[in-house]
Amino acid sequence: MRVNQEYIRRESQRLATAMVGKKVVSILVDSSQETVRDFGEPLFGLEMSDNTRIWVLRDPEGNGPGFLSIES
Repeated sequence: MRVNQEYIRRESQRLATAMVGKKVVSILVDSSQETVRDFGEPLFGLEMSDNTRIWVLRDPEGNGPGFLSIES
């Protein structure tokens, strides 16, 4: 499998902008009926000091490994 270096650079910058220098103020859990129906399990996330929410997903569509969805 070939690693896309541009994707890694872009995603690293996106995560740094959302997280570096901020504090986690709460842990989020979305266990709504809709979320459990769509994903098969609750979603977990972090709320940052600037109210940014970061959701731990499998991928941007929620069906593969390693993606953080950021809501500002």
